[in-house]
Amino acid sequence: MTIKQYLRQSSPGTGYLSINSYLLRRGHAYPSQALSVEESALFTDVDFTRFKLKQCYYNAQTLMMEFQDNAEVKYAEGLAANNTQVPTFHAWLSVNGKVVDPTWGRLRMEPKETLQVVRLSHIMGTLPPGWEYWGVEFSCQDVAAAWLAHEAAVSILDDPECRWPVLRGKRRHDLRR
Repeated sequence: MTIKQYLRQSSPGTGYLSINSYLLRRGHAYPSQALSVEESALFTDVDFTRFKLKQCYYNAQTLMMEFQDNAEVKYAEGLAANNTQVPTFHAWLSVNGKVVDPTWGRLRMEPKETLQVVRLSHIMGTLPPGWEYWGVEFSCQDVAAAWLAHEAAVSILDDPECRWPVLRGKRRHDLRR
């Protein structure tokens, strides 16, 4: 089942009653497309090893703040899936509509004694076979507003503390707590 099929199945009715209905109407699929030489050069000095697994909002938002003056780079949230899992809420960066994911990538399991997962590479435009990303983009202002409101990196889409402002048609950076 593709992410779009999953969203259609879980988003009946009208309005933004759920994050899934918002994503279905406002989101889009991100293609597997290699970054250009210029786009790749943006990330030459980024130390991707500092980003931890299972910390996608923190990873993507922290990296977004490093590119706050670059209009080509956007923060994205939505659903992502590899060829073996159900779509998962996730965050990444978009560079001219191409995925740059500081959290996920090709992984290798270390020997049983250590039970450690080692990330071999990050997603830099080209998606592994069977992987999908579907989401919406937010501005650096939205990311900064979420950080200020929560004093932490949290999902902009799934924000019960502020009563799901995106689903109510509010821009993050226009909100007051």
